[in-house]
Amino acid sequence: MLNGVARPHGHLVILPMQASTTQTTTLTPTELAPAKLRPADAARHFGISRTHLYTLAQRHPEIRPARVSPRVSLFDVAALTAFFDRLRDGGAK
Repeated sequence: MLNGVARPHGHLVILPMQASTTQTTTLTPTELAPAKLRPADAARHFGISRTHLYTLAQRHPEIRPARVSPRVSLFDVAALTAFFDRLRDGGAK
C-alpha cells in the first residue's frame, strides 16, 4: 500500500506524501471494494466458502452471478452486501 496504513476494523487511512497541513481521508471497506468480484474473491470478501456462495445464489435469485463468458461469472458486491445485511437483520430466509 502506498502511503496507506491498515487500521483495525477494515478502515484504511491515506496519509499525505509530506508532513504538512494536508488532511487525511478515511475510507470504509465498501468504498474500497470493487463493484463486481469473481466467485472465489466474493466468497473470501464475505468470509464464506465458494460452495456456500453458490448455494445461496441458487436459493436467492437476487444475488446470482452475471455470466460474462462461458468461463467467467461475476458477483455484484452491492447486491451481496444488501443480501447479507437483510440476512443479519432477519429479512432473508
